[in-house]
Amino acid sequence: MDTLLKRMLDVSFGCVVIAASLPLWCLFILLIWIEENPPIFYIQERVGKNGNVFKVVKFRTMSAAERVETSFAKFLRITALDELPQILNIIKGDMSFVGPRPLINREMEMMRDEALFAERIRVQPGLTGIAQVLLPKDAPLQEKFLYDVWYARNRNAIMDIKLIAISYLITFMGRWELNVEKIQVLHNLQRRIDTDLVHLKEAGDA
Repeated sequence: MDTLLKRMLDVSFGCVVIAASLPLWCLFILLIWIEENPPIFYIQERVGKNGNVFKVVKFRTMSAAERVETSFAKFLRITALDELPQILNIIKGDMSFVGPRPLINREMEMMRDEALFAERIRVQPGLTGIAQVLLPKDAPLQEKFLYDVWYARNRNAIMDIKLIAISYLITFMGRWELNVEKIQVLHNLQRRIDTDLVHLKEAGDA
């Protein structure tokens, strides 16, 4: 996909999402303030495109003092709405709507020596992506890595639009671990990836 086109779409869609979700921002900020007190946001360093470090922003879902998750915070985490502030990272240019999940520093060190690592970080990290949609959260890091490399090699506008649409569907259903067999577009994508991963694993072992 053309990088400039993807960037234009990210900024345009990001501004639309910010404007449309402004009431949710106000509500979430108020509820976090009441339930947990400030700070409202959780900021963490992540590794982005070409290994550049940036600060990702989320709504805070854990009590700073007691490390306890409230019922509202649990709702934010399950629906992934705690990641809504990352739209700011997208508009700023740190992230894209679709791409590999931004790595934490520990994961960066673990994966740095992988044969295909340069391909994994040559694209902008995303709010959602192939690995986020198709794999469970507790999937091995190596498996997620291969899915991310597959996306870096095969990304296109149609795929991105489908992943964004499916991600919103999953968010509103409140379930981020779906049965892929029940969504035909995901089932077809999963079969294609499974075939290609055989060659990716061989390249990684070479």
